[in-house]
Amino acid sequence: MISLSEIESSVLTNIRYGQLITTIDEDIGESETWLIFQTAKGSNRCYTGLFCLKSWKSFRYGWFWGSIRYDMLIENALEIQNNDRTNILVAEYDDSDYIWLQPLEENENEWIPWGKLEFGTPKDDRTYPLLWAKIWSNPAQSSIKMSNIPLSEKIDSQINKTLESIGNLDLEIVHTKIDLKTEKERYLLEFHRPDDSEILYEKREPNTKEIREFLRYPRTTGLWYETEDGLKLTWDPFADVIYAEGDDPEPIEVIRPYINRSTLPPGLDFPDNAAEFESAEVREGLLLLFKRERRNWKLWLLGPDIGTRLLSLENDSYSNSQVVLLAESKYLFDRHSNSLYKIKVALDFDKKKMSIPKIFLSSPLLCSALAAKGIMVKGIRREYPDDEQDELEKE
Repeated sequence: MISLSEIESSVLTNIRYGQLITTIDEDIGESETWLIFQTAKGSNRCYTGLFCLKSWKSFRYGWFWGSIRYDMLIENALEIQNNDRTNILVAEYDDSDYIWLQPLEENENEWIPWGKLEFGTPKDDRTYPLLWAKIWSNPAQSSIKMSNIPLSEKIDSQINKTLESIGNLDLEIVHTKIDLKTEKERYLLEFHRPDDSEILYEKREPNTKEIREFLRYPRTTGLWYETEDGLKLTWDPFADVIYAEGDDPEPIEVIRPYINRSTLPPGLDFPDNAAEFESAEVREGLLLLFKRERRNWKLWLLGPDIGTRLLSLENDSYSNSQVVLLAESKYLFDRHSNSLYKIKVALDFDKKKMSIPKIFLSSPLLCSALAAKGIMVKGIRREYPDDEQDELEKE
């Protein structure tokens, strides 16, 4: 049996080359990072994704959502040719993909293990935009000797051609925000530019599931939406759906988790259609008390009598991101009483044994719950929802 310390790079298959490229908009202080690598060994095609990350160093150990806005992809691809690049190598080992990096300050042919890699591709055999990427640590990778693998001589020109093909797309795509409301037993979606209230397109639909699938369409397909009049619209369902005009939560926010997440706790329920939503009585007095267990959170629902399905939320344990999911609902639907309960949130944990998860700072309700325990936060940092990644904590 071969020990881990004796594994040679010859065990790797399907070796592909690529780059991580970070661009910074100095006017607004925002930055994005491209992940680009060959689809197969020696291929002229490249998987390509754009991620909202400060630098390539941030692209490690976690779940990352790729940009699905073609207006941003096109603009960014045209401006990125002269940015600094970090070479990467992606290879298969034991039926999984792994990624290695070669930063500029490293010696040529020296590859740094960066983690196990998974990623989501668009439909229809397209190679961009990557919908998501996930990287996590695996001890086996560090044991593979990589010093004898040279850098590809043609990867620079290949990536330049890939970016040029994206930047030269002849598409007039409009980035939009979407106001979500109900009207006469139908959901009403009003599309407009972020800086303009003029309605570009409207969509009406009675069924909640159909609205969910429509709003998630760019995220699940990597495509824009084209209206009957030929208008091409792009949006991110996580960031561009407006549930309330001001800071006060609106009952329509009850379906936010349904839009944002692909998997949900079994006890979380939603109105089947707009008519059921409009007929529900809005009530207050439901408290969500999250108590810290060893690795997760236990939930207690305190206040009014509620139906068995909603009450079954107490049967599960919740990760940090799932706590945020429930808190950001702002309302919970109880089918038993046909009610929409406006929620409050409280946290029960030992401040000496647990550091505050950064993802909690994305939720105003959780920030208020932290303040109630005497923990003040400097501000609210809005992030995309995260289906997989949770912050590491002290136990």
